[in-house]
Amino acid sequence: MKLLDPIDKLPCGVEASKKSPVSGHRGISLVPGHRKLNKVIYPYDDFLKLYNWKCNDSKYSDFLTCGLVNCGNSCFANVVLQCLSYTRPLVAYLLGKDHYRQCAIRHEDWCFLCELQSHIQRAFDSVHPFAPTNILSHLPNIGGNLGFGRQEDAHEFMRFAIDKMQSACLDEFGGEKVVDHSTQETTVIQHIFGGRLQSQVQCTACGMVSNRYENMMDLTVEIHGDAESLEKCLDQFTAIEWLDGDNKYKCDGCNDYVKARKHLTVHQAPNILTITLKRFQSGRFGKLNKKVTFPTKLDLTPYMSTTDGTDQYDLYAVVVHLDMLNASFFGHYICYIKHYRGRWLKLDDCKGMAVDEEEVHAQGAYMLLYS
Repeated sequence: MKLLDPIDKLPCGVEASKKSPVSGHRGISLVPGHRKLNKVIYPYDDFLKLYNWKCNDSKYSDFLTCGLVNCGNSCFANVVLQCLSYTRPLVAYLLGKDHYRQCAIRHEDWCFLCELQSHIQRAFDSVHPFAPTNILSHLPNIGGNLGFGRQEDAHEFMRFAIDKMQSACLDEFGGEKVVDHSTQETTVIQHIFGGRLQSQVQCTACGMVSNRYENMMDLTVEIHGDAESLEKCLDQFTAIEWLDGDNKYKCDGCNDYVKARKHLTVHQAPNILTITLKRFQSGRFGKLNKKVTFPTKLDLTPYMSTTDGTDQYDLYAVVVHLDMLNASFFGHYICYIKHYRGRWLKLDDCKGMAVDEEEVHAQGAYMLLYS
């Protein structure tokens, strides 16, 4: 982990580092321009401490991830829980028990973030595999269409889990409908996973430029065509699109439908970047098993709308879907996790073993987690 440089105050009232692994985030301002925040739920300088948390306690630094028992088609949840258990700022936050002390719903209802905190603590304390029953038995509470005992999609579960953690942070202040959008962008979950996409459209007739911004918690990229590397997939994701013919753009400057240039880029890079390779397709079997290489160190600079060149990432988790005959409707999930001391571990439900980095890169990755 790099040391942080002095902190600068941003106009929006949130703090970020000039040159650090988190500087590309620029304080998580996920709306156009800088608005004055009514309230800061979790100060960004406190988040920076979580981001740079180090496992100095030998109990944690020597910890080899505890396996998780498959309770019947629960491998999709097991791999996501293992990835979250090695997401450094999230673990630092939960081991500090910050949420549990402040949770507004745990006495009245079931809270996923409280349960994840208990799960991570148990994983660090256990020497034998255990079943994450308290989480699996509440799958419908995490995502309405998730069901216990059914084969589910790991990426979908990850999205639901992040959304549920964000909601838990907002419930203390009245929930998503009560908290204004600028304040929602200051939760610890938003600081960890949140970023911002920019969609820019430029009229070819009058040159008028329109920018629209969208919050993102992960990126899903296509792997079709000749995209055989993650970088090529990101090239496709950010490729210029021409709006013409039946798909012309209604320009406010021209007050007419015109040909226009559309460009999608990452405007603010998240501190934890989750990339999903879109392997599941429509069709009889519906899965693309083509080889897509991915780097240990990812430079997001070419895919940014603005950058100071510090948007550099390190790979720390890989989720793999194993199948037969390219089938998407059944299979098995495993994951590879980078230990806090730099070693790679292969986790297959309750089984775990140390592996070389070459084995990690030989996998047909489905989800990639970078910090």
